[in-house]
Amino acid sequence: MKALLAIIIVALLAVSLWRSGDESPGILPEAAPPEVLQAYMNDFHMLAMDEQGKPALEMTADTMKQYSNRKLAELENPQITMRDASQQWRIVSQQGLVDSKQQTVALHNQVVLQQTSADSGRKLEIRTRSLNIDVDQQRARTDDAVTIIVDEAELRSQGMILDNRNGTLQLLADVQGVIHVE
Repeated sequence: MKALLAIIIVALLAVSLWRSGDESPGILPEAAPPEVLQAYMNDFHMLAMDEQGKPALEMTADTMKQYSNRKLAELENPQITMRDASQQWRIVSQQGLVDSKQQTVALHNQVVLQQTSADSGRKLEIRTRSLNIDVDQQRARTDDAVTIIVDEAELRSQGMILDNRNGTLQLLADVQGVIHVE
């Protein structure tokens, strides 16, 4: 029995000495949790109401994917309609990310905003690379280059803020414009 105990102690010492010569700490790095698809929807559709129970925001997408290790849901070909008493914006892009806790949507790749005036029928179109939308506040912002087309006028800007509730569009920097006259 003493001989067996001595062999075990010698074996443990040998393993300890062998491990101490190894430069690695001996602890395996923790593997990232596997990416598991939690939710997948085709023809995603969401409608949010305002305080009076009227539709304020509508969001649709070809697909919506939510993964277990991500806070954001992915949208393919999202379309968002922001409504206010006097105006409505339709916003489309190729991709989007939704953060339901922060009530934000980040749109990427060929973002186009469109508005048609109910009174005059005047069309306004805005094109940019990306757009961040605060759903609760109905505010949209980008720091990327923006092209705005209204009737025969074309404006360019570096960045913009759209406040749908107040009906304002603020151009942030390097504003240039062209008006086509006949």
